[in-house]
Amino acid sequence: MWSKRKLRAATFAALALMLVMSACAEEEAAPEEPAETAATAAATTAAAAPATEPEGCAEIITLRLLRWQGDTLDIAIADYMEAEPCVEIAVEEVPFGQLYEKISIVATSDDPPDILLYDGPFTQSYAEAGMLLPLDEYISDEHLNDILEATRSEHSYQGVLYSPGLEQSAMALFYNKDMTDAAGIEPPQNIADAWTWEEAVAAFQKIQDEGIAEWGLAPSAFGDGTPGFAYRDLIMTRSMGDPNAAMGSSAYQTFWALSGDGCTVDGYLNTPEAIEGLEFYAKMFNEWEITPKVGIPNALLDGTAAFGLEPPFVAGVLEANADFEWGITPVPYFNTPFTHTGSVTVGVSAKTKYPDEAAAFVMFATNPEQSKKYSDNYQSLPVRQSILDQQTFFEVYPQSIFAESLAVAGQPRPPTPAFTQYEQIVTTALGDIALGADPQETMDRAVAELDPILARYCG
Repeated sequence: MWSKRKLRAATFAALALMLVMSACAEEEAAPEEPAETAATAAATTAAAAPATEPEGCAEIITLRLLRWQGDTLDIAIADYMEAEPCVEIAVEEVPFGQLYEKISIVATSDDPPDILLYDGPFTQSYAEAGMLLPLDEYISDEHLNDILEATRSEHSYQGVLYSPGLEQSAMALFYNKDMTDAAGIEPPQNIADAWTWEEAVAAFQKIQDEGIAEWGLAPSAFGDGTPGFAYRDLIMTRSMGDPNAAMGSSAYQTFWALSGDGCTVDGYLNTPEAIEGLEFYAKMFNEWEITPKVGIPNALLDGTAAFGLEPPFVAGVLEANADFEWGITPVPYFNTPFTHTGSVTVGVSAKTKYPDEAAAFVMFATNPEQSKKYSDNYQSLPVRQSILDQQTFFEVYPQSIFAESLAVAGQPRPPTPAFTQYEQIVTTALGDIALGADPQETMDRAVAELDPILARYCG
């Protein structure tokens, strides 16, 4: 039987698949309407609908919450219905890969779910499309000022906040310590001593050459496991840049991967530095063969690979399921330590019939008490500074790697109302390069495809 944390790992791996779906998903057949089954209701509510309205309730308000299959916010839902007996939360679920398409369809309908769970970088796209309710009038100054700057920036559009965030994330390199010990490898345990990518590849090769593991680096845990997913693999390209270089230089623009006004990626994704990083990336699959071109589920957990580039929740999966010692080392880098940030979040549908009640739930689900419960339950990085300060498990290795990486190397995925298309086009290009396509030609084509889309948002 899978533990809750293992289920969450599967949830996020599959959730990532929705980010690589075509931006034209609206043209495909709509998925079947999600059914709120008895099992779903039992898993997500503290009690069934009462036979009679609770005393003092003029009516029972039912808020519909759309999410992927899993248990996200179950604790907050149960606590809220206990605190607010006149409000019920009815959870609607869809398979992971259908969530993006489902939100795109129902959020603009005349009868949308009241509350949406979605991947954070979509906030600006959804706000631009008029799918999210602005939350400025509902959030207190204390709450707003307690949100980490990276989270507040990611969930704002044109100066307006659309989500308070649920958790923050960063990537790190997990490893099988039994294997690294057998190879005489000692991965660094702080970001100041982080490996370069050249040093990391040398470690991966040593593991394979000595027959300790089939693969030095596990394939992506995102989507179907094939290479290219931008949240994971664009890290290498952006690390070739330098945020402290002269503004307008190719090193500076490589780091940001999108112009400051959001209007172009030409000279940002296809710079000489970016192409050099992509050539290195391609060699990992095609010349050195230290990581596979196909998905291998649970490659790190089952010992098929010695290392895996993963987000924080994998620590819980390994803690609950691994039969080996494991450790965490920072993401390797070229010129600048770098990891993408951003994770799941919650917002209110712009067309909800109950904006005040839905916003009240979102504020409740992200208050200090609930934020602490959420972080404790999933060992996730909280988005509230006051809760991050309380989470002592991030002060101690190995979880300290994530807090340190978030502070020193964390950057949001490129913020743009065209994020959906950005993610899909860049992911496709990276995947093609991993499979052997020419890096310069492939990225130039991606730029030519993406720039006209970005231009639509630049009046």
